[in-house]
Amino acid sequence: MMQLSFDIFSVILLLGAGQGFFLALLLLERKRNQAANRILALLVSLYSVYITDVAFTMMNYQQSFPHLIGVTTGLPFLFGPLHYVYVRLMISPGRRLEKREWLHFLPFVIFKAYMLPFHLSSAAEKFRFIENMNEAGKPLALVSFEWIMILQGNVYLILSLLLLQRHSRTIKDSFSSIDKINLTWLRNLTIGSAGIWLLVFIVNILPVIGLTLTDEADHFIAQATAVFIYVMGYLSLRQREIHSEEVHFTRAPKYQRSGLSPEQSENYLRRLQQFMDSKKIYTKNDLTLNELAECVAVPAHHLSQIINDRLQQNFYDFVNNYRVAEAKRRLLDPAYRHLTILAIAYDVGFSSKSVFNAAFKKHANMTPSQFKKAAEARFQVADF
Repeated sequence: MMQLSFDIFSVILLLGAGQGFFLALLLLERKRNQAANRILALLVSLYSVYITDVAFTMMNYQQSFPHLIGVTTGLPFLFGPLHYVYVRLMISPGRRLEKREWLHFLPFVIFKAYMLPFHLSSAAEKFRFIENMNEAGKPLALVSFEWIMILQGNVYLILSLLLLQRHSRTIKDSFSSIDKINLTWLRNLTIGSAGIWLLVFIVNILPVIGLTLTDEADHFIAQATAVFIYVMGYLSLRQREIHSEEVHFTRAPKYQRSGLSPEQSENYLRRLQQFMDSKKIYTKNDLTLNELAECVAVPAHHLSQIINDRLQQNFYDFVNNYRVAEAKRRLLDPAYRHLTILAIAYDVGFSSKSVFNAAFKKHANMTPSQFKKAAEARFQVADF
């Protein structure tokens, strides 16, 4: 029996795979949003199986275990769909996987049906098939499947990014504090996964245009996948889980059918602005559209329409505009000079320094520190 040969790259891949399997177990133990965690656990496990196979290939396991040749072939057909389904479940906590969503995995089933004769063949036949493929090239059907797989992976990652972009727009219409539910970490993870798929595309397109690559290119992709698993483990485990009640909101009907007259719109807008100025409810850092609608006795969908159409803002920017204005007022008020900029930020309703700085720069065209320095300079000139 031929001995397996180890090198530093195969060890790195096996460590990455071990990390992935451990992460999958941790995800399965999470109690909230179990459907999403199970999908992610499956995805991470499949990534780990894939890079384990690459590591064993680098260690020449085929000679010792010929019947395992090609077992993981086609697994990437599952990566894109599973990532997409995971994103859908994350933006809708409590949602269950629908039967029709199993159709996403049909290409994998079709490919495995095509590969079944190879899987059932003897060791000698497997080696003969590989030898013929090395000499004459891959069968057209196999090449076609590979390109379908590559295109499918990229398409699903693009669809995942579009879902996350829509989620970002949606929560800004209903929440004034989104840093805990905006899934920025998942967007970054999706971009990373898309980067790997883009790398796969480049590696496969180069031979088509006449540039020859060695097997090291495939090994590099596997190593990138191992790093991706490490990053996925870090990001997914450090994030607090979103509860379904945190992203629940009433979807507004189409504005064209809202039945809101110009007179009602003007009345509601005046009522809203008077309430915001007098009650300063924006200092509540978890203020929601539904909560504000209840306070001003205006239907939530009408309130959303007024903010969007009359003020040309979403709810998130609308509230933050008031918060920034209040922060500017306090930064100019001597009565608040004993407070730090960050303390003022928290007092006016912001939940973090980064969100405050971004909102302040957006609405005031300068950072809070720049605004305070400019104000102090004006005071000094006035005193002089």
